[in-house]
Amino acid sequence: MSFKNQFRFTLSLSKLKRSSIVLIITFALSSCSTTKYFQVYKTSAENAISDDNHINFEDANCKVIYDLWSEGGNIGFTIYNKSNADLTINLDKSFFILNGNASDYYQNRVFTKTNNSVIGHSVSAFYWYNFRNSVSSSTSSGYSTAYNEKQNIIIPANSSKHIVEYLINNEYFKSCDLKKFPSRKEISPINFSKSSSPFVFKNTIDYTLNGKSFIISNNFYVSEIVNIPNAEMFQRTKLNDCDKTKTVDYPKFKNANSFYVEYTKDNNSTEKH
Repeated sequence: MSFKNQFRFTLSLSKLKRSSIVLIITFALSSCSTTKYFQVYKTSAENAISDDNHINFEDANCKVIYDLWSEGGNIGFTIYNKSNADLTINLDKSFFILNGNASDYYQNRVFTKTNNSVIGHSVSAFYWYNFRNSVSSSTSSGYSTAYNEKQNIIIPANSSKHIVEYLINNEYFKSCDLKKFPSRKEISPINFSKSSSPFVFKNTIDYTLNGKSFIISNNFYVSEIVNIPNAEMFQRTKLNDCDKTKTVDYPKFKNANSFYVEYTKDNNSTEKH
């Protein structure tokens, strides 16, 4: 074999090896890749007034406002005191109840708050980058403050406070009537009544006003569950941002009475439900 032919053969072999490596890497990446899906839950709230942004419960003294939209379903709430006197939320008598299991809003915890400060030399703007990245040019000091969880929360007249503690459900719900990895044409929700719903939940809130005790119960249940591929979960939407307009991916199903659980499909998965 001539030198020229040997060089061509070596070059072809080298190209073949590179192509094989590329194919192997591509196959490995594709076999390990995943596709994102969302399980979207729609809820019904009893004796509430709802719109896209809020779920409102109300009695003569206060208004309780919810927005469930988050991963896992944020059952936190805002209480607005409509009265002209201080309203006290009794957390030790208030509960989140899911499928009959009660969780306490007051757990007698101790929280720690840390404050840190940095002491350094005055420097010119020219030397600022090196200064802030130099360990030897500054010292830090701080302190921690421990405080007990409040058993009661006071809400002044005509004001509000927000209370956050629990999620409704942050795990994929399996149903034989629900295709786990649907295509766009296979998207099909399953519906529930309160008696058949897999998630029935409520907040019971105990409060005191003018020396009198009241208990309000905000009741919900999941009325619909649907699985959505990532490509169908969002839509391109234009939003005004002061004097500019920007385009963002906005969730199609975003609503105060809905929440979601994100999950993925391994390309090698054979699961159907």
